[in-house]
Amino acid sequence: TVQTIEELTGVRMDHIVEIDFAGLVQVVDALGGVQMNVEHADAPDYYDEGGVESIHPPYRYFEAGMNTLNGEEALDYVRQRYQYAEGDFARMRHQQELIKAIMDAAVTAEVLTSQSKLTSFIDSVSDAIKVDTEFNVVETGIEFMHLRSDDIVFMTMPTVGGGPSGVAPDEEHAPGLWEALKDDTVGQWVAENPEAAGQGEEEEE
Repeated sequence: TVQTIEELTGVRMDHIVEIDFAGLVQVVDALGGVQMNVEHADAPDYYDEGGVESIHPPYRYFEAGMNTLNGEEALDYVRQRYQYAEGDFARMRHQQELIKAIMDAAVTAEVLTSQSKLTSFIDSVSDAIKVDTEFNVVETGIEFMHLRSDDIVFMTMPTVGGGPSGVAPDEEHAPGLWEALKDDTVGQWVAENPEAAGQGEEEEE
């Protein structure tokens, strides 16, 4: 995966952090659950203003709006895509929202209020997270203790196409993003290319 991304972008990946389904459940449960704003199903065959029903057993129903989700529920919700008009992109957005929700839950649980609490939490879920041999999770966590969910901005690379055939990088805009990543000027690139960065609607709001 690393080799594929590096070949596509020309950007070296120095470190990786991997968390699988079971690990995600463990992290959310260790924080006592998360608060997520559930998006209702809007795909033609699944449209439901009241919420969204999972396509995976046990076929949970998530009511639209704010919900408190445990680990299994959070994982189930962020795996849904067929019920949304944006498909995979909606699923990615929900997964990004879950990361922010985990950060907010860590604040509520006071995990980010002291180095000792943060270290204890990381130790308790260490078997759920895989990293490369040179990456220190505890030191990195302590370095970013001051960050909150509002400090994080997610984006998806500029793409073209869609549907069953998948998507491809937007050759007009994507190369500029790769260069910005290498030069550590992503913020400037986003400001200059808000629509390509998926920030256009937020800018208008």
